[in-house]
Amino acid sequence: MEKASFGAYIRAKREQAGLTQRALAERLHVVESAVSKWERALSYPDVTLVPDICRELNITEHEFFSACDDEKQAARDRAALRRQIFLQAWKWASTVACAIALGVCLLCDLLLYHSLDWFWIVLTGLGVFFSLTTLPLWLERHRLLSAMVWGTLSLLALLLACWRFVGGRWVLGGLVITAVSLALPWGGYLLWKNCPRPFPFRAAALFSVWLVVLLGVIQLFTREVWLWQLGLPIAGVCLAFLWAALLILRLPIGGHFRAALLCLLSALAIPLGNVLPLWGLTGRFDGPLFAAYFLPTLPFPLEQLGNRITVWVLLAAALVLLILSLPRRDREG
Repeated sequence: MEKASFGAYIRAKREQAGLTQRALAERLHVVESAVSKWERALSYPDVTLVPDICRELNITEHEFFSACDDEKQAARDRAALRRQIFLQAWKWASTVACAIALGVCLLCDLLLYHSLDWFWIVLTGLGVFFSLTTLPLWLERHRLLSAMVWGTLSLLALLLACWRFVGGRWVLGGLVITAVSLALPWGGYLLWKNCPRPFPFRAAALFSVWLVVLLGVIQLFTREVWLWQLGLPIAGVCLAFLWAALLILRLPIGGHFRAALLCLLSALAIPLGNVLPLWGLTGRFDGPLFAAYFLPTLPFPLEQLGNRITVWVLLAAALVLLILSLPRRDREG
C-alpha cells in the first residue's frame, strides 16, 4: 500500500464523513498532527486504530488496507439494503391491507346481513395469504415452519368456513383430499430437514407415492371410472419421464451427451403427452399421429403444428449435442 494513495484515500473519506482533522483525531483519541501525517503520506496509523478508523470513516478493513472502495461489496450492500427496504415495505403494506380488508368485510357483513357468515371465509382466506406471504417477515426464527403450520391451519379453516356457508356433504372428501395434498409440502419439508443432501431421488420417490395416493383418494370420493382409464396411465407416464430424467442426470457421462439425452427425452414426451389421453379415452393408440410428429411427409393437424416444430427443434438440438459429445478426433475424421 503506497503512502500517497493511502493518505489521499483517508482524506477523501474523512471529508465525505464531514469530519475535520481535529474532529477525527478526537474520536480516535490521537493528536491532530497524527491525522495530518496520515493524509500527507508521512506515516501510517497504528494497527490497533484500524477498527476505529474504519468505523468513523464508514469503510471496511479491506478498503482501508487497499486504499480504494470495494465496489463489489458496495454493490452487494446496496442490493441487500434495497431488498431489506422492499421486504419491510411489503410487510407493513400487506399487514395494513389485510387489516383494512378484514375490517371492511366485518362491517359489511354485520350491517348488510346482521350476522357473521361469509366473513369467516374472508378471515380464513386472508389467514392463508398472510401466513404464506407476510408472517415470516415478522418472525426472527423458524420462519418456514411457522408459515407452513399457520398456512395449513388456515387452509383447513377456510375449507370448513366454506362448508359452513354453502352446506352439503362434500366436506369430508374435501378435508381428506386437502390433507393428502398438504402431505407433499410437509413431506418435502421433513425430507429437506432430516435427509442428507442432495436428495433428488428421495424427493422423486415422495412425489411418486404422493401422486398415486392422491389419485386414489380422489377416486374414492368421486367414484368415477377415469382413474384407471386416464388418471393412472397418464400419471405413470409422467413419473416414468421424471425418473428417466433423474437417471440421465446421474449417469457418468459428459455434459453434452447428458443434455442430448434430455432433449431426446423431451422430444418423446410431447407426442406421448398428446396421444396418451386419446388412447385412455378411446382405447386406441393413434400410431399415425405419433409418427407424424417425427416424419414431415405424414399429414398433421394444423393446431398441433407448434408442438411438431418444438419436437424437431429438440431433435436438432440433440443431434448437435451428440456431435459435440464425440471425441475431437472422431469429429475431425
